[in-house]
Order: sequence, then C-alpha cells, then structure tokens
Amino acid sequence: MALLDNNAQASLIRTCRYFHHLLEIYLYRHINPARPLSQSRNDYLFRTLAEREDLLPYIITYHGQVLPCAPYQGQSFLDRFRAFTKSKPENFEALPINETETFRRAVTIFTKAVNIIDLQLLHCSEWESEPLFDPIKNAVAKMSLRRLTVSYCSHLPQILRDQPELEELQIGYGYCPLEQLEETDAPKLRSLSAELLEAADLVPGRPIKQLNLDTPFGLPGFDRRLFERLSLSTGPVIEFSCWIGHPQDGEAVRSSIRAIARNLPSVEKLTLGVGGIIAGEPILDEIPSLLSIRALTFLRARLATAEERAIATDPPPSNHLVPTNRTITDWDDLFSCLKDRCPLLVTTTLE
Repeated sequence: MALLDNNAQASLIRTCRYFHHLLEIYLYRHINPARPLSQSRNDYLFRTLAEREDLLPYIITYHGQVLPCAPYQGQSFLDRFRAFTKSKPENFEALPINETETFRRAVTIFTKAVNIIDLQLLHCSEWESEPLFDPIKNAVAKMSLRRLTVSYCSHLPQILRDQPELEELQIGYGYCPLEQLEETDAPKLRSLSAELLEAADLVPGRPIKQLNLDTPFGLPGFDRRLFERLSLSTGPVIEFSCWIGHPQDGEAVRSSIRAIARNLPSVEKLTLGVGGIIAGEPILDEIPSLLSIRALTFLRARLATAEERAIATDPPPSNHLVPTNRTITDWDDLFSCLKDRCPLLVTTTLE
C-alpha cells in the first residue's frame, strides 16, 4: 500500500472505511504545502493536521514555510501572515500573532510532529528573532533530522548543533553566517549544497562525499583560497557539481578543471554546469587529470563550432598533458575521446 502514489491512495481511501483507516496515515507522511496560489488548500491542510493530532507522529517529511503565508513584495513576513490568515476578526491587526488561529495550528503541528527527519524551512529569517516562535524553534531542535534545507537562516549554527545525526544539508538563497560553527557540529554530514563561502566553513573536518557548489568558477565571489579548503573533507568528496562562470574562455575552463583535480582528486562523478557555448579542446585536455573520474555530465552546454572556436582566445595548456591538435565540435566524438583517455570513465551525459 505504501508504494502507491498519493492519487491512488486517495482514490482507495474513498472506497470504504477499511482502506480509509489503512491508508490515511500514508497520505500525511510527506507534507509539501502548495504554492501561494493555492492558499485555500494550504489552510485546509494545516487545519486538518491541527485537528487530527493523531496523524502528526506519522509525518517524516515537511517541505514548506513555517506558516502558510504567500510572499508579497514590500511586506514583512508577519504582514503576509496576517493578510492570509482565514476568518480574521475585524480587529485582527490588533491581535498578537500568537493569538491567531494559524499560529496556534503551526505550534501544534511542529511540537507534535516529532518524527520529522526531512525538513525544509522557507522564509524563516524573521521567526528566528521573534520570541513568540520559540516553541517551534524548540520543537525543531528536538527533531532527529537526516536532511535539512534552509534559506536566509542566521540561526543555522545552533540548528546544526542540535542535529548530530544530520547527513544532508542544502543552503538555498541568502547567506547563512557560520562564524559560530564548531568543529563538533553536524559530525555525520555527508552531502552539502551551498555557496563557496558557506562550504569553506562546513566541509573541513566533516565526511562530505557529495558536494554541490552554487558559486560559479571565475565569478567575483569565487575565492581560490576558500576553494582549497574543500580538500579538507574527511569523506573524501567523490561527487561534485559546479558551474563554470565563463565557459567561452578556454583558459578559464582549463583553470577550473585543474582546480577540481588538484583539490578534489577523488572525484568519481563530476557535473559541470555551462549555460552556453564551450570549446571541446580544454575539456579533452584537462578532464583526464581527474584520475578517478567515472561519470561526467554537462548541463545546458553547446560545443563551440569551428568558427566560434577560431575567434576564441585559448592559449595552449601549461600542464603536463599533451594537448589535442584538432577541433572538437561533436559531443559523441568528444565523449569517445575522453573514454579513450580516462580508463575508468563509463558514463557521459549531456543534459
């Protein structure tokens, strides 16, 4: 029964009380509130969960906002919250936030859903500094999370300190300061997605094996000294993904791949985001320096034509590898040549 998707389970639930009793708990195992355009659906979901506390211990995944509020430009979080709370009285604006029905529902849900292991918190920048949200913050601290996704979270070091079993962390938009991070925080972290500034604090001393870097190589925010700190993972890093900031610059591509090979020599699975035109020659020259490479993926990439390659500036490589003496303009040709030069390379993908 648990293998059925939500639609199939919902259909069975309507057939008889037996299936309703059997399957209802599975419908609420993974909570993902609808986007702001479905605000009425969100309100119904939160109302149902608050009224059916017996369902809350079955929740293992929660992805969404702490409160079901839609973002409105120019309004604060609490303004958006008040604007979207259902059945508000005429004097609602004068009510303390903790006296509103939606807030009480959220407190009930987070304090009773004690078995959440996969948590995504959106728009939590204001509730961290608001004492009224302490019951929710305390509830999160008591969870035994395995996976966490946050954005604009100034309280992240404390959250990590309370989550010794955390294995996966994704930091979305907005910088999360980590100055108060301690070496013993999140000791089992093995998968990380973050900007370079945050990754440089989180990777050293932790068993990171999967690393997604959101700061593109070559852009102003990319610091080579910070990137060198990624080599301090005790993992080591075997899956790595990043974006190349200037893919049309052959030397920038060479430099990026060399930095990966030098600081992350154990990488077996590499994903390079391009987002434009890239020459095949730097790839063919430099990828073989990744001696453990087994899988290679390019995202949103187009190989430069002979004409585009002719006008591009790409000085000869300065490393020990013998440069290719021909122009590569076909992905199949490029991948075939790479497999000849990389004995462990099995999978090559263009997405």
